[in-house]
Parts: sequence; structure tokens; C-alpha cells
Amino acid sequence: MATGRSKRVTVRRGNGNSPVAQPATTVTLTRAHGAIRTLTGRILSITQRTGKLDVDARVEIGGILVEVQEQLDYGEWLLWLDESVPFTERSARSYMVLREWTAVHPGLYQQLAPLGPSKLYLLMALDGQTMRALLKRKKHRIGDTEKTTTLELMTVRELIMVIAELTGALSEEEASEKLVGQYRRRVRGVLSATAALAEHSDLIPREPMEELYIVLLEAADQLAELFELGE
Repeated sequence: MATGRSKRVTVRRGNGNSPVAQPATTVTLTRAHGAIRTLTGRILSITQRTGKLDVDARVEIGGILVEVQEQLDYGEWLLWLDESVPFTERSARSYMVLREWTAVHPGLYQQLAPLGPSKLYLLMALDGQTMRALLKRKKHRIGDTEKTTTLELMTVRELIMVIAELTGALSEEEASEKLVGQYRRRVRGVLSATAALAEHSDLIPREPMEELYIVLLEAADQLAELFELGE
């Protein structure tokens, strides 16, 4: 990181609704970091230019956020998000996840971006077989109704119903229960692994644990974004 005049600030983890009070953490953010200022300016220019962010704007911002995060440590990153950009940490992480997906699947991105961000976030989670089945048909029947429509015209709720049908010919409720059950079992596995790590915490360096912590936060942020949790 570039050196220069610094400002020492206090960042408080958690909020007033947290069940356990979090200690204040003091971090130093270098104000003379020209690259960060430039990247911040690019983000602000995009948000001012587009107003409500479309898919392309979110992807572009996501790429810039990745650049910024690579140049800051975790505390500075949170502080920079809080002070410098007009969106939440949750939104920032969703933009970064979207950017990563588009880099891996550029062709699909070009095809699906016109559907808008809400539909795209749902489609990103599909496996290759389900995605191919979805895109093979021009029109899809919605649940047990007689209505058929295209991906472009269907609502987000209708897309959820179509995906549920493709992923196992289950009712919407059954498909939801199955998906939630699978996710719950995997989360329990993560909790068990965390308990095992805790038994040897004195032997494990901090850096890899911080990386895993950030990955878990990103997963939680995706859930919050999709289901409007914690609003």
C-alpha cells in the first residue's frame, strides 16, 4: 500500500441490536493513496450516471470493488465502504460475486444480462444441466397453470416456480423445502468443522481464517440480498 499522511479512526463492529457488545477496533487508513481515490471516483461516476444500477453497472462496480479490496486490509476495507460509496457492504459483496460469475461465464452473461439483476442472481446458482434445460425452451409453463411465458416476460416469482419444476418436478413448496434442507445440512457441517478448528485455534495462523471468514460473510450477504433479510 502507498504511504502518506494517515488518519487513525475507530470502527465499531456490530450495532445496537447485537446480542453481544462488540469491542471497538482502531485501524489506520492512508488518505494519500491515489489509486484508491481514483477507483472511488470511478464508482461514484457510475452511480451518478446510471441512477438505479442495472446489471452492467453492478458488474463494472464489482470489478472496481475487487481492485480496492486487494489494496486494503479487512478493517480498512470496511471503513472505506462506510465512508466512500453510496451502498452497503451487503450490496458491495453481491456486486463482487456477480462480477466473478460473469468473468467465468461471459457468454451466459451476455445472454442473461437483459433479464435484470433479480433474475440473474437466481440463474447464477443453477448447475449447467438445469441452465441448459431452461434456455433450451423459448416458453415455459408456470406451475400447474395453463400460462406459458418467456424468461424475459415472466416475473421473479414465476422464474422461481419454473426453476423448481426443472430441478425435480416438485411443487414450489416441496422444492423450497428440499433446497433449504440441503443447505441446512451443509451449514451444520460448517459449524462442526468450526468447532473442530476451535480446538486447535492456537496452532492456526490468522490469515487463512480471515479469508474463510470473508467467504462465509459473502455467502450470508447473498442470502440477505436474495431474500431481503435483515432490512
